[in-house]
Amino acid sequence: MKKPTLGWAALVAATIVAFYALDVFLQHVETAELQNEALGLYKAGEALLAAGRPVEGAIPLQRAYTLQRKNRTYQLSYAEVLIATGSLEEADEILNEAIGQRPNDGRANLLLARLERARNSWDEEAAYYHRAIYGVWHEDRQVHVNEARLEWVRELARRGDRKTLLGELLPLEAATKDARVLMQIAQYYLEAGTPGRSANLYRSLLVSHVDDAVLEKGLGEAETAAGNYTAAQRAFLRAFRANPADQSIRQQMELSSALSAIDPTPRRLSSREKYERSLRILILVRNFLITCGSQSVAVDKNSALKNPNFSNEAAEQLLHQAELLWQQRPHGCAQPEILTPLMTKLTQP
Repeated sequence: MKKPTLGWAALVAATIVAFYALDVFLQHVETAELQNEALGLYKAGEALLAAGRPVEGAIPLQRAYTLQRKNRTYQLSYAEVLIATGSLEEADEILNEAIGQRPNDGRANLLLARLERARNSWDEEAAYYHRAIYGVWHEDRQVHVNEARLEWVRELARRGDRKTLLGELLPLEAATKDARVLMQIAQYYLEAGTPGRSANLYRSLLVSHVDDAVLEKGLGEAETAAGNYTAAQRAFLRAFRANPADQSIRQQMELSSALSAIDPTPRRLSSREKYERSLRILILVRNFLITCGSQSVAVDKNSALKNPNFSNEAAEQLLHQAELLWQQRPHGCAQPEILTPLMTKLTQP
């Protein structure tokens, strides 16, 4: 029997190499097909999630994650849709795995904050929001940080935590130049109880957005909350000129005009006018309490009308009576629109 020649051995080796190369090629093709399939499923799921259809989006996102379990983007997107659909335990498991791999990952911490919000776990939610804000974002870090902080701001506003809300708004304003975000910040300053900051920010935005009805309306609301009724009236007038179809602007303009006409605090007022305005306020409060069924309203308005004393001290006494009566107002009784902002201003320390 003849031994294999060198040529035959070379042929066998070449065949083995060819089969190996074919196998590697087929593996690459299969991997590429799986990657393309997973990418298509991911995009479809994200589109459904963005359209507000998380239940439908969960199916393709789950399949994408199943096909590519090492893909962190698919992992976190699937966790996000699980939170949106209320599958909190499964989302928790996935996110804890993700955090175990990268503890400072900004997106993973943001999703954990949403998860804890869904569980009504206030302390844990706050901790994860801060980790998201100060965490690692590999692309467009400042954009993502601002979005995370703004989301946290909305949650603080919803809970009525004014002090913490203001503490988050200040760095957010300093970190962004996006007019849309700044408009939201201006509105949240109102909810944080700082109408002066709100008005300043609205005025700053109006420098580059002249005659913007939304901004002028926001400025009017901020000036009203700050007790600057004449400035509010002017802002609402500009807003109305820019958008006369908005009836809410007309109503706010009329209210600010009425407030400006009765406000007893401007220094330009004479003693007589301050006294007369103070008396009108006292009568308004008295009539409001009577309408609400109060049985303990004791105000001798006739004496004040027949024997007026137009001194500043007398006006202050009338306002003091009005404040005392205002403190007696019953809960659940609808308050006159003009009295709420006015008495808020007058009773501030």
